[in-house]
Amino acid sequence: MVRELVLNQGEGRLETRSEIMQICDIFRAKIVHVAHDQVIVETTGDDGKVNAFSSCSSLRGARLARNPRARSQADSAPRSGARRRRV
Repeated sequence: MVRELVLNQGEGRLETRSEIMQICDIFRAKIVHVAHDQVIVETTGDDGKVNAFSSCSSLRGARLARNPRARSQADSAPRSGARRRRV
């Protein structure tokens, strides 16, 4: 599995921020910087996820890194501050 790291930049006006935040929640993307009129979002995942995020949002992206390794158990384990979901 190949995982990619993409930084997406776009207009972060007050009118569009809630839409950007909703899209980030759906794709588990992280908002890493917010300015008065700009927002930068970090997306990590496979090609399909990264391309789907780019097509759903009005942000333009720059692909920074590709990591051609499988996720280890340590990568997929919940972090100490994260809640575990009950199924």
